[in-house]
Amino acid sequence: MKVICSVLAFIAVLHSTFAIECKELWQKKDEMMNCCQEPHVVEIDQLQKCMEENKDKEKKQKFACTAKCVYDANGLMNGDEIATDKLLAKAEAINSDFKSTAVEIVNGCIQRMENHKAKHGQNAPEGCPPGPMFMSMCIGKGYMHKCPDDKWTKSEVCDKVRSGECKPQKRGGNGGNGGDDE
Repeated sequence: MKVICSVLAFIAVLHSTFAIECKELWQKKDEMMNCCQEPHVVEIDQLQKCMEENKDKEKKQKFACTAKCVYDANGLMNGDEIATDKLLAKAEAINSDFKSTAVEIVNGCIQRMENHKAKHGQNAPEGCPPGPMFMSMCIGKGYMHKCPDDKWTKSEVCDKVRSGECKPQKRGGNGGNGGDDE
């Protein structure tokens, strides 16, 4: 089953600077979408359409607008703000043993996003609100780290992503954490 970490993987792979061998992961994006076999919080059925709609935008704007498009398609936006109550309700609707973990991940990401907004403001220099991209990366990272071993696909691609070997570098190039700004 596809999970929100696939959105994270798409954004992180496209948006970040990686070692040469990690660049090859983009070619295996379909495999990355199936790394964690837990129910997802955000449906990504519209991801390809959203990527196509935003393909001609500047890099930062492309990723922010694609994430917003996916969140819009899921009914998770109130204008330019994430409808956090609806996002949390999606996590609470998960019907598996992973439900409490998904709720914990989403709650933690909502708190990080709020802390980030309080610290840095809400300006969106990319032209689209940064919240959906931030949230996608945060939830995706949470899924990657908390996915039960028996639900994790054992493969070179999935293990490389989960290990952090191919994690994105921060803008300054000092190494990164894929969205743990707060």
